[in-house]
Amino acid sequence: MTAQPEILYATLILPSLFAVTLIGEGVNKITKHESGTVSLLVGSIFLAIIVGAYFLVLRK
Repeated sequence: MTAQPEILYATLILPSLFAVTLIGEGVNKITKHESGTVSLLVGSIFLAIIVGAYFLVLRK
C-alpha cells in the first residue's frame, strides 16, 4: 500500500523542514560564537525521529 501524497506531506515533509530550520539556526548561531547547541541538538533529534518514523511506520 502506498502512502497518499497528503499524508506523506503532513507526516514527513513539513516536520522535516522544521527540523532542518532548527539545525540551520543552530549552525548559524554556532558560527557566530553564540549558544546554538540546544537548537542544533533538538533539530537533529527531531530529524532522527522523522527518519525513524519513515522506516518503521510508513514503509510497511
